[in-house]
Amino acid sequence: MTRNLRILCLHGHHGNAMILRQQMSGLTQKLRPQFEWDYVDAPSLAERDYGWWNAIESSPQTPVSAAKVSLQYAGWERSRAFLCERLALGRYDGIFGFSQGAAMASLLVGLRSPDRSRREPWFNFAVMVGGFESRDPSHAQIYAQQELYALPTLHLIGATDRIVAPEMSFALAARFQRAEVVMHRGGHIVPSDDSSSAKVGTFLDACALIAEQIERPA
Repeated sequence: MTRNLRILCLHGHHGNAMILRQQMSGLTQKLRPQFEWDYVDAPSLAERDYGWWNAIESSPQTPVSAAKVSLQYAGWERSRAFLCERLALGRYDGIFGFSQGAAMASLLVGLRSPDRSRREPWFNFAVMVGGFESRDPSHAQIYAQQELYALPTLHLIGATDRIVAPEMSFALAARFQRAEVVMHRGGHIVPSDDSSSAKVGTFLDACALIAEQIERPA
């Protein structure tokens, strides 16, 4: 690997950049130093709020399954504008998202510029840990951008996750055409066991090689 990979890291709903750094430390210490991790706070934290959005139930009736409840994500537009500007200016190679941050990462994939314009968000891969699909109906049009969901993605799913059920993370992974899924024995955590860490390292090394090929002159 000849250059560093710059990765934007998105925390969960009840976290912040510092907490995510701690949650990821067991993993990142086992990876190559060439990976640069940029931990960013949601804009709501400046107002003592939490997360990238607050989910508000919008369904008029209670459905059979709580997982099918239609939600409105208050604060989404502000977070979207904040992250799209950061991605457009920061020249990131990829995104790492945990929990709600993983859901946000999945939406940012569909907001990338189809022509890789430097004025619009672009990144080449994503890692999602304990992720889930957006349940805001307005986001269906984002997920519908199927050509943008062909990038390499890695999905880490906890077999004993009681916060985000594994089937919800599997449903998110199914949105992506080149999804690689890694199951670990833990719960709603960023895994740092040797097996998971090795698979994350292998995935990122492969993404680094792709980045070199994209940038190498013809």
